[in-house]
Amino acid sequence: MKTNALRLAVAAAMIAIAGCSGDTGSDEGAVLGGQGGPTGGLGGSGGGGGAGGQGGGTAGTVASGGAGGATGGAGGATGGIGGSTGGVGGMVAGGAGGTMTGGTGAPDAGGADAEVPGGGTLPPVDCTDCDGPFEVTIDENGGENTWVFHPTDLGKDGLKHPIFVWGTGATSVPMQYTDHFTRMASHGFVIISPDTGSVNGTLLGAALDWLLAENERSGSTYYQKLDPDRIAMGGHSLGSVSTFDREAMEDRLKTTIHIAGGSFDGRGSSKVKTPTAYICGETDFALPNCEGDWEAVEDQQTFFSVLSGVDHVACARSALPGMIAWLRWHLAGEVERKADFTCPGGEFCMGIWVSQNKNW
Repeated sequence: MKTNALRLAVAAAMIAIAGCSGDTGSDEGAVLGGQGGPTGGLGGSGGGGGAGGQGGGTAGTVASGGAGGATGGAGGATGGIGGSTGGVGGMVAGGAGGTMTGGTGAPDAGGADAEVPGGGTLPPVDCTDCDGPFEVTIDENGGENTWVFHPTDLGKDGLKHPIFVWGTGATSVPMQYTDHFTRMASHGFVIISPDTGSVNGTLLGAALDWLLAENERSGSTYYQKLDPDRIAMGGHSLGSVSTFDREAMEDRLKTTIHIAGGSFDGRGSSKVKTPTAYICGETDFALPNCEGDWEAVEDQQTFFSVLSGVDHVACARSALPGMIAWLRWHLAGEVERKADFTCPGGEFCMGIWVSQNKNW
């Protein structure tokens, strides 16, 4: 137990460092900017940032309130998740307050011959490592002390948006995952995350309860615009552990995603009731825990991947294309994406993705 506590402490330190060193190549989260702050973000000006971006990347988030404001990167060559310099285009969170509206670059159409998955409930896309078609709004003042990332034009053409509840890593807060959540929301998902550095299953449940109540409250931003039958939960590091704990008492989830997590007692998989994805890094100190949960899988449909050359912190970014594809499969009905996770041969079974399936 002392070893596990030490691992969490190291993870917290790594995430905190990554969140405050954008200029020098951080791997995690948007920079906590204060009075304007440094420009940075996932990958910084020369950090990891995963594979090269497709279609330009994320245009910046602009704060409508709070001291210092914020100006986001413009995407393109030097911006965007995984752009040519490796980072999410310089998002700066400026001071406190307000709702932020994040522009997202349109995805590359991929050419006339591009194969675009379709048949689901969301507008089809041909790239999950690119921004989706939705502009994104960030609400820093969600109920139950949460941040909510959602398409700006909620419910357009009668669309009911799927929900993804996310637990952050130890000592990390939603601001440090701004780039991740903005990309997910640009694909049509509503992301809610407790604003705490010590998330637990109770807080994840409270966040979901509040959002579903807002879907039923006349006058709410979310009124009748969410799909209560399409809910996922997941998290990074401590957020993964908290997801295990919450799923044990939940019956509302369709799927879960565990990033660089793994239970301390090896009993995580015994709490899982839904199809799930376990994704860890090759140099992730939590890898033995992830492997233990994978080995303990009994009858649930499970995807397991170890990302080559990826550490505990960078795993959240490197796994993002797979996370979005998994959500589009399980929450948006794009059943053809099962092939992407079917090994060998699937998109997420090659390159850095060293993957396996159970109960497929």
